[in-house]
Amino acid sequence: MAGFGAVPDELRRTAGRIADTVERAAEVAWRGPGGDYGHGDIQSAWGRFMDDVDRRLRSLRERAGEHGSGLRDAADRYLEQEQEGLSVFSELQDAVERSPRAPAFGAAPGRIASVLDGGG
Repeated sequence: MAGFGAVPDELRRTAGRIADTVERAAEVAWRGPGGDYGHGDIQSAWGRFMDDVDRRLRSLRERAGEHGSGLRDAADRYLEQEQEGLSVFSELQDAVERSPRAPAFGAAPGRIASVLDGGG
């Protein structure tokens, strides 16, 4: 559970979906036309087109990997921050529980110091 309103598990799932989607796109059978179409320029143009598709797919994989890593890193940072916050609050709670029950300095009725001392 994330206390910051972000859901690290969802960030990780999204990173996985990005990778899966790119891999499915890359698995599409990118093949040139079979046979001889009677004109060498058609075959040559198709080859250039397929080379361009290959370059763009590699670029897409790289960018998707970067974005996925960024999402996983963000999920890790959220969890680290949450743990740090919980640790601080736990330490505060321990300190309050160990402290003497003396009234806080300047505790006036209705003020926060009074409430913290249990004086209402």
